[in-house]
Amino acid sequence: MSADVFVGNIDRSLTSADLKDLFSQFSSVERARIVTEKATGESKGFGFVTFSDPQEATAAITQLNGHEWSGRALTVSPARPKDSSPRPRDRGKNNSFAGPTGVKELYVTGLSHEYSSDDLRNLFSKHGNVLNAKVILDRETKQSRGFGFVQMSNVTENQDAIAALDGVEINSSRLSVREARPRSDAPRRNNNYGERRQQRSRRQ
Repeated sequence: MSADVFVGNIDRSLTSADLKDLFSQFSSVERARIVTEKATGESKGFGFVTFSDPQEATAAITQLNGHEWSGRALTVSPARPKDSSPRPRDRGKNNSFAGPTGVKELYVTGLSHEYSSDDLRNLFSKHGNVLNAKVILDRETKQSRGFGFVQMSNVTENQDAIAALDGVEINSSRLSVREARPRSDAPRRNNNYGERRQQRSRRQ
């Protein structure tokens, strides 16, 4: 049974042959592929390596995750299956974007206050298909609150974006990129409840 490994944060000048050479220290490598842009053929900065021996795949992850290659620290992890038919869903009440099943939103902090939703989309589009990008604004001033959310089309693109952009400095601000945690759906207590209790206490 073969096993696939995801390799992210690859220098875009490197090729699939270079990737296979790097992993050739593991004898069970069957193939290596850097994912490229369909229109230009240019590298998207991540790829996959297939092993015939799952134990060697695990060894490769242990040995090469964080390994510096061509000046960049690689992200090496088990490959997750792509969602076969990603379809964007409707926005919720809080304007967050619920994407394809199994693909979590990315939570991005450390944005400079002049950064717009278009800027955020352009930044992440280098790492895949961006379904939605939104910088959260202050309701009163309409200025950026310094954070936002990005929805990529599949899990692999999430991994690549995190590997490439987490900790990167842009406009003198250092980004933090991670998968967003689900918001609590628990109902909130009516704010008038406490006021009614106080009124009852006074009457007594």
